Amino acid sequence: MTLEKKGFSYSWVIVFLCALLMFISGFVGGYQGQWLSAVTEGMGFSRTAFSLNNSFRFITSAIMSLLFVPILRRLGIRKTFVCGFIFMILAMFIYSVAEKVWQFYIAGMLFGTGLALGAGLIISVLLKQWVTKGFGTIVGFVSACSGLGAAVGVRVISPILFQEGNPLGFRDAYRLCAIILAVAGVLIVLLAKENKDSTQAVASTPVAEKKKSEKMNKSAIWFMIFVVGCVFLCNALLMGINSVYAAHMRDVGLNNDIVTWATSTLSIMLILSKTSVGMIFDKWRLRAVLIICQMATIISFALMTIMNAQSNTIAIIFAIIFPFALPLETVVLSLIVEELFDKKDFARVLSKTSAASSIGFAIGPVLVNKVYDATGTYLPAIYFCMALMAAILVAFQIAITIAHKKKRSIT
Repeated sequence: MTLEKKGFSYSWVIVFLCALLMFISGFVGGYQGQWLSAVTEGMGFSRTAFSLNNSFRFITSAIMSLLFVPILRRLGIRKTFVCGFIFMILAMFIYSVAEKVWQFYIAGMLFGTGLALGAGLIISVLLKQWVTKGFGTIVGFVSACSGLGAAVGVRVISPILFQEGNPLGFRDAYRLCAIILAVAGVLIVLLAKENKDSTQAVASTPVAEKKKSEKMNKSAIWFMIFVVGCVFLCNALLMGINSVYAAHMRDVGLNNDIVTWATSTLSIMLILSKTSVGMIFDKWRLRAVLIICQMATIISFALMTIMNAQSNTIAIIFAIIFPFALPLETVVLSLIVEELFDKKDFARVLSKTSAASSIGFAIGPVLVNKVYDATGTYLPAIYFCMALMAAILVAFQIAITIAHKKKRSIT
């Protein structure tokens, strides 16, 4: 059962389910800025206090990512999905009735757990089991569906969040998300299944193969730590700047219309960038992907340093280039593990890189905003992140060279 065979293959069902999962996760989890405004205005919370909700979400996701492989081995695909959707739906219910800020934190932790089990690593594991050729292209297409979900979500949810005369409209939006998750969850649980014929079936890994894999990992532990460290730094600085670029544009004097246009354009371009990155991986492999994405990051950060009130053209160029940096946060994680590590270790190593990425998501925005609080501008943080990304680009190229030499020595 692969995508290459003529006629019907269950692989197509799996790809559809994974795309649906990414669409739903983007729909309910994307564009956190709109939830931030609606909830803080409706409940009277400070933005700093409520923003910790996302920190709890990402930290919990990191913890669950580390536990994902043993959970999947014990429960299997369907039961893991059931747990994930139960946590996500419960989180939406608590969000919809919460009165105190700490209750939102509890919901954030439940949502992070649900995303990790029901809409995170499990997607890459399923695709790895069912897709044997064109892996990068398929992963890129599936990942791009999160951007489409976020674009649709902002259109559907915003009018509910900001209802005239109803400052608590966000409660209705959370209830809508709970209903959508429940319907999608039933469909996904019914149709999802493991490919028992695949050597990548994590839940059915033989004990002997498991021990061999663990032994091999010990010999390469420092290499894995090096790669995971690069992933952490890369995503911490990228999420840090991604979370503040719109605020920086306003700070330097760009009008709201151009900032809104840039944000919308960026969302549309993100669909193209994620899909094209997967295709580039299949044709030219990881080295080319990382050079493109990391150079897009460096160029975008450089453009931010020269923005001013009259730099509409620079804002437009930024909105076109920056989306090619953002796949580093999502689809590129799977591609890094796919090329640098043994196939039998795919889920185990991906769980660690995903955890590192989530921790970076939680820490990066906090540190960038700390710099702003201390200096009154994001520029020092942008300069630092630009320099660090250049160093990480070199580090990743070294890691690719080491991995390729190792594979040649084995063959």
